[in-house]
Amino acid sequence: MLDIKNLRTGYDKQMVLKDVSLKVSLGENLCILGSNGSGKTTLLKAISGVLQYEGSIVLFGKEVSEQKPIELSKKIARLSQMTNIYFPYTVYDTVMLGRYNQLSKNVFEKPAKLHYEYVDYCLHAVGAYELKDRRINTLSGGQLQKVLLARALAQEPKVILLDEPSNHLDLKSQMELFTFLAEWSADGEHSVIAVLHDVLQGLRFFDRLLLLRRGMIQFDGSADAVQYDQLKNAYGFDVVAYLKQMQEKLNAL
Repeated sequence: MLDIKNLRTGYDKQMVLKDVSLKVSLGENLCILGSNGSGKTTLLKAISGVLQYEGSIVLFGKEVSEQKPIELSKKIARLSQMTNIYFPYTVYDTVMLGRYNQLSKNVFEKPAKLHYEYVDYCLHAVGAYELKDRRINTLSGGQLQKVLLARALAQEPKVILLDEPSNHLDLKSQMELFTFLAEWSADGEHSVIAVLHDVLQGLRFFDRLLLLRRGMIQFDGSADAVQYDQLKNAYGFDVVAYLKQMQEKLNAL
């Protein structure tokens, strides 16, 4: 599904990722971890086709740089960190925007009945149908994240890219989000690639971890196989000791 070889990319002639190579198969969920500036978000941007790069990123048998945005949108959907909402569309209209890649004339075509039915399906899938008439600038962080996820699903992608999706979400909303994505990808025909700050979420919800440090891969393997020194090197401090302290505090409650 995804085959990256010798990837080099960055911003303003400054390389952030240096000789990154990896493969991801459908049905496999990958969590990208690392400290700030390690290249996590840059990797997602390169995969989604918004950054020029050296090397190769082959997605479903075709180089990403050779695919048009409308073509890529039928394969991958990217759910970025939430920012301020400047256009107060309704929830329903927001999710319908995800259907643009399925319309023969794109946004200038009046959606057919099947598109309305699919938007209904996506809203029901994420538990946000009752919000369909609300303006998105009136929603809580958790509600808005559900709507943005429904919009991503409306593209009918095979892969969802997540960039810090749990930011601004309470614990319940975080659990609901990751549980839903695990179920969505459990059919072996879909995959999730997520950038996270929370190591525990990565260990809990993802079967494969990628540790980045200064634009290079420090570890790539199953969550069960990651080692203490690898986490410490990737983050620059004793992550395991910190996680143990958090666990002790929880046990004391």
